Amino acid sequence: MLTADRMAAVDANAAALGVPRKQLMESSGNAVARVVREYVDPDDRVILVCGRGNNGGDAFVAARFLKDYDVEVALLGHPDRIGSDIARENWAALQAAEITTTTVTDSTAIDDLDLEAADCIVDAMLGTGVTGALREPAATAASAITDAATPVVAVDVPSGVDADTGKAAGNTVAADHVVTFHDTKPGLDTLDAAVTVADIGIPAAAERFVGPGDLLGRERAAGSHKGDHGELLVIGGGPYTGAPALAGQAALRAGADLVHVACPESVAPQVQGYSENLIVHPLAGELVTRSVVDDLLTRAAGG
Repeated sequence: MLTADRMAAVDANAAALGVPRKQLMESSGNAVARVVREYVDPDDRVILVCGRGNNGGDAFVAARFLKDYDVEVALLGHPDRIGSDIARENWAALQAAEITTTTVTDSTAIDDLDLEAADCIVDAMLGTGVTGALREPAATAASAITDAATPVVAVDVPSGVDADTGKAAGNTVAADHVVTFHDTKPGLDTLDAAVTVADIGIPAAAERFVGPGDLLGRERAAGSHKGDHGELLVIGGGPYTGAPALAGQAALRAGADLVHVACPESVAPQVQGYSENLIVHPLAGELVTRSVVDDLLTRAAGG
């Protein structure tokens, strides 16, 4: 189970590991299409109501996989304001595939979509990274989708629902089925909806190892003080000095404000020589043994 912020980090880590975001979007859209097929028969009408972010991009892909049905993609906003390159590419692919597209620039145009006539509606307006009350025309669209007497499949999370808490600041889409990606989200447990967790090809290493995504949102505030952004204790050393010294320097590079290294006193000077930024604490003896455990626990507690 991953929070919205953690999922964003995992996405970024996957990209750094060589999994293209475009490939992830293709897999996400395919997963949505598979679930939609559970609700429709040949020649049924499917309307995908999409936002301008990557959540909408997932639905653009899904529409291509559903082109054998009577498909219409409704974009909330102007196409030139689609938020990412890969979503814009997939919007262009819809035009090339001659799939019906509609742009909705204000709430009065929602009625023109004739959602009541659809056999299935895909809600792809907002994803896990958006919180707060829905704005227009998404707010009116959410009400219209919920009021339509037809199955609703939501992409990643129903629009208006906080993925972390399941709560809402305003009206939301009442989805019958949610297709979420890679792992479930905490807020989905609170919903009265079926949930499908789709494997979209994110490698385990994207969660297991620290990557660029783990630094997202770590910008330092202008008025911050030393220690506000993390304090770390590294324990190690003995015959060798490189491991604790390099681990400490890596922590500094990753953004920790204060890095302490507890190592045997026999190698403390060498460890300190790696960087003046390391705060070195000599431990009695030639090796880290049980005799220094109490000392380490005190230091770890800030003593």
